[in-house]
Amino acid sequence: RHIAWGMNRGAYFIGMGDFVDVASPSGRAKLADAHLYDSVNNALKEQAERHLEVVMSALRGTEGRWLGLHEGHHLFEFGDGTTTDTELAKFLDAPFLGTSAVTRLTFKDITVATVSCLTWSHHGEGSGASDPVARLKRVAPGFPQVDIFVQGHNTKLGSEVMNNIWFY
Repeated sequence: RHIAWGMNRGAYFIGMGDFVDVASPSGRAKLADAHLYDSVNNALKEQAERHLEVVMSALRGTEGRWLGLHEGHHLFEFGDGTTTDTELAKFLDAPFLGTSAVTRLTFKDITVATVSCLTWSHHGEGSGASDPVARLKRVAPGFPQVDIFVQGHNTKLGSEVMNNIWFY
């Protein structure tokens, strides 16, 4: 519903990662240490591909409307160096942003001057962070030119207006 709502309004999206919840870093390390038979590894790959297809199906029609996709930490690593996140970015015709990125958004209108802003975006951090704004308060002083900070991986919503004069 959220994607449809945005598409109906001409939105562009930034993907924050963890699209396909196949395995966490610790889970992937345990699987690698298990020295599984090829048949088991192939079954895991097939399951990851099925999960990815579900996500692709849900996002079909949004291709070209993504400013970029971040890498999460819940993903599947294919043997050729790609991941479920990089494959999804390719499918959506979106830049792969890694864990964090600064993106310039330029708004053009024939009735007003061109306006741009910088957006810093990051996959986020887990461990049940209780204050989603705290990390951004630590990061923001290093990017005084950035206008908008966005972070995923939180289940608690938070926002705060900060005066950039504090950063000088």
